[in-house]
Amino acid sequence: MKPDMDIFLRTPDSSKLHPGKVFATCDKGCNAVFESNSLDVEEGTELFVYYEIRRRFLQQPARVLSVTPEEETRLRIELETTGDPVSAESRECYRVSCYAADVKAQLGEEPEMCEVLDVSATGFAVFSTAEHGVGKMFQATLYHNGNPFHGTVVVQSAREFGKKMRYGLRALDDQRPKATLKSALNRINLSVQREQAARLSGNR
Repeated sequence: MKPDMDIFLRTPDSSKLHPGKVFATCDKGCNAVFESNSLDVEEGTELFVYYEIRRRFLQQPARVLSVTPEEETRLRIELETTGDPVSAESRECYRVSCYAADVKAQLGEEPEMCEVLDVSATGFAVFSTAEHGVGKMFQATLYHNGNPFHGTVVVQSAREFGKKMRYGLRALDDQRPKATLKSALNRINLSVQREQAARLSGNR
C-alpha cells in the first residue's frame, strides 16, 4: 500500500466494501480516511482491507488500531495488517475435498471437533455451529489421520448453511513453538489427493 491509493474495508458483519484513501503508510499498516456513513468500527475490530496493485485486486486481514473522527462524515482509521495479501478474485490454490478422508479440526475454544470440507496448501474450510466474524484470528488444530497440526488462522469467509456456518480459513505465519499448521497444509493436501486416487483405483 502507498499514499493516495484507493482502499476498501469489509467489516466482520457485512459484505459491503467501504471506500477510502490511504494518506500515510508504515511497516505494519497504514492510515486511511473513510466516509463514516454506515461504517461501524472501533479499536480492536478485525476485518479485511482490499486494494489493487498491478491490476490485481487483493485482500488482506487487518486490525483497527485507532479511529479518529474528521469533520462530520469522515473517519481517520489506523490499520495494522495481520497477514499476507492474497487474491480477492479467485482461489490461488487447488482445494481437495475431504469427503471420506480422516481430517478434522478444532477451532479456538470450541469444545467439539469440526467437519473439514476441503483443504488447500494455504487453508481449509469447515462446518461449525459457533459464530466467528470475518477477519477474526484464533488458534486451530487440524488433525489428519490422527496427527495434530497447530497454528493461527484467520476467517476469510463465512456463510450460513441451515443451523451451521461454513468458514473459509487461511493459515497465517506463526513463529510460536510447535506451530506446524501452515507448513503441513501442502503435505496434507497432496496426501488426501493420493488417498482419493487410491480409493478410486480400488473401486475399478
